[in-house]
Amino acid sequence: MNSHLQSILNFIEQDKRLSAEEKNTILKSLKDADKELEITTFKLDRTEKVKKTTAILLEETITELEQKRKAVEAQNRGLEIESSLERVRTVAMAMRKPDDMLDVCQMISDQLQVLGFKEIRNVQTVIIYEQKHEYLNYQYFAPYDKNSIEVIDYTLHPDVLQFAEQMLQSADAYYTKTFEGEALEAWREYRKQTNQLPDPKLDESTSSHYYFYSIGSGALGVTTYAPLDEAQISLFKRFRNVFSLAYHRFIDIEKAEVKGLANDRGNTINRNHAIARFIRADGPVPSSSNRMKLDGTKAEDGSIPAETELELARQFSDIMVLDILTGEWDRFSGGNVEGGHVGDRAVFISRDNGGATMAGAGNFNKYSSIVTRFNRSTIERVQKVVQLLNDPNEKPQLVAALQLKSDPKFLLARCNQVLAHVKALVTKYGENAVYF
Repeated sequence: MNSHLQSILNFIEQDKRLSAEEKNTILKSLKDADKELEITTFKLDRTEKVKKTTAILLEETITELEQKRKAVEAQNRGLEIESSLERVRTVAMAMRKPDDMLDVCQMISDQLQVLGFKEIRNVQTVIIYEQKHEYLNYQYFAPYDKNSIEVIDYTLHPDVLQFAEQMLQSADAYYTKTFEGEALEAWREYRKQTNQLPDPKLDESTSSHYYFYSIGSGALGVTTYAPLDEAQISLFKRFRNVFSLAYHRFIDIEKAEVKGLANDRGNTINRNHAIARFIRADGPVPSSSNRMKLDGTKAEDGSIPAETELELARQFSDIMVLDILTGEWDRFSGGNVEGGHVGDRAVFISRDNGGATMAGAGNFNKYSSIVTRFNRSTIERVQKVVQLLNDPNEKPQLVAALQLKSDPKFLLARCNQVLAHVKALVTKYGENAVYF
């Protein structure tokens, strides 16, 4: 019995004023009260135990749910990252020509932003030519949605030299650099002096951050207007691993030098090569049905792609015209006569590795002795360029579209040289011999 009730019971039993019947009645009431109190106490105790058990279970449930939530978030993040990497991998494997590297840059930039990267300036893929002390820089600038291909002499700036040397040291090298204060101001000036793509946001920024992972003679980099954290840097390395696919594909394309067409000792064409004869008005007429192969090129499966004599001759004649207009001087110096393929069809690749200039007289005399047969539609385009450059209303738009940094008079002069050259050849050989 409850101790308090027991005390009352003892007191009543000792009271001689109460009759036995009254004592029995009170005793019964006390026992009933004690029983009800025990039941209430039991219920309260049970309720408390249930509450404690429920609290423990609830706490465990909340902890478990939190763990599951974190696990699901981590899984979703992992899937999101893998999806982004796969998109980059798809674009990398679709490369068909070196300039497709720009698509890889843009895709990496887009996916980094999807994954939460902020303040991305650009994504760069760098191909280093150690013998020339240059690197070819493919860049996508996110703030302006613009591509840029630049040839950089890495000996002109100590930080750029350090970057190139560090990238060449190891295929796993990592380079990072932050420009702030006076160093940033000097860096802006260096970019202007070397005619790199204008970056108004960089001009207003208080810092610029560079992160590069090596891949042998190349590198993948991201530059930002605000620093990356360690997790982002680690994540970016995974994109570097995927970039290696694009890099090796680039190298496969780049190494496809057409053998035998260049006389690299004389930095001129090998005039005995079939293509060299096809692009001359006094040479044999290329066939529209006979297919020829470009020695040195091959497809991924090892097969040798081919194309008609006429199509390949037209392509290389177009390259010669382009070289005249852009002031190319080292097409035949070694490694710059390139071929590739689209499916099973062979193609020539025209790419400038820094041996061209849009200023000055150019190299018309050299190339005009090499090419004397032309694609009619190409010459018509040259005529259109002359027309637009001579039109004061159209000229600014054309200059902007071409991103022409030199005086347009040089391009106009070269176009007129080509047209005069073609006119003289038509007079000498006739249209059928001069045009494909």
